[in-house]
Amino acid sequence: MAKINIPGFDNEIDFEKEDISVRIKIYTETSKFNKLVTVISGVGKKNLEEVAKFLKKKLACGGTIRDDGAIVLQGDHKKRVPGLLKEFGYKEEQFELL
Repeated sequence: MAKINIPGFDNEIDFEKEDISVRIKIYTETSKFNKLVTVISGVGKKNLEEVAKFLKKKLACGGTIRDDGAIVLQGDHKKRVPGLLKEFGYKEEQFELL
């Protein structure tokens, strides 16, 4: 288990091996009124809220967590999200840009 301390957040985030072995899919889709949103799925339910809060803060955008466990960010952030997730503690091999 690896503990990662992220500046601006009060507690350390725990990553277990099972969380790191998952594939994270990053893609854009069109929402209402032809607005682009970035969807990140496969993050894992354990750190889902912390990851969403971290991404929204770093990208200065709004967003939400869908019922299926996907993070939806307002705007096209497909190119910036992998770098931020890597900074958060995920490995680059996990990312799948669609």
